[in-house]
Amino acid sequence: MTFPCSSCGCCCKRVNKLYELHEVLGVSNPQSAFYFPYKWNESGVCENYLDNKCSIYETRPTICNVDKTAKLLKLKKKEFYQLNIEACNQMMEEDDIDLKFRL
Repeated sequence: MTFPCSSCGCCCKRVNKLYELHEVLGVSNPQSAFYFPYKWNESGVCENYLDNKCSIYETRPTICNVDKTAKLLKLKKKEFYQLNIEACNQMMEEDDIDLKFRL
């Protein structure tokens, strides 16, 4: 079982919010498995979000990978998926993303 990402790009357009998560998790250290090593613009769009998709999806940081994050945080996948699905759908609604992408 893997996270059902619909590749809508909403999370890639909000990587500036990762620092809020870093504060909650206490992982602002570059050696942390959850560290986000890339830059983003003033709107929060990741430098790797190109042509409406993640250009490094297969090698994206752990913080961008729901499955790896769940494992490292030792959370139950099903519950962690549900939390992420709710967050994804909320972002998609805010961005008026077509319903076909909703999880």
